[in-house]
Amino acid sequence: MSQLVVHQIVPTDVIDVVATHPETGRPVRRTTWSGMVAVAPDVDGEAVDGAVSVFLPDSRPFPKLAMTGVRVAARAALAGVPPTVADGARLEVERASATISPDPRGDDHAWIELHLQVRAAGLRADAPWRLAYQVDLVVPHRPA
Repeated sequence: MSQLVVHQIVPTDVIDVVATHPETGRPVRRTTWSGMVAVAPDVDGEAVDGAVSVFLPDSRPFPKLAMTGVRVAARAALAGVPPTVADGARLEVERASATISPDPRGDDHAWIELHLQVRAAGLRADAPWRLAYQVDLVVPHRPA
């Protein structure tokens, strides 16, 4: 079975909004990152049933210890190509999630990391498929 390889990640928009939490009445900050990630198998035509993770290139750094009361959610879907095409190639995003993960370089910060669980068949290694993603982070807002 083949593994999925990330060929490119292209961030598009970051939207930051301060709002009032509907249950607590406290201020919260919601940040939404969106973009596209291009993926392909490492071997032509083989089935792929696995995960791929990537740090969002436009994530801001977060202090590791200051992440209480945080909610993070992610969505991803095929973009620009239907899930089944004439030659039988297909790709499905089974699950998308995001975490605030420690910096892999050992830094004292954490970053937004997108995780995709994907099932695919019949893809070519030299023809990446694009997936659109959106990650939402909600944190307590502390005015400056």
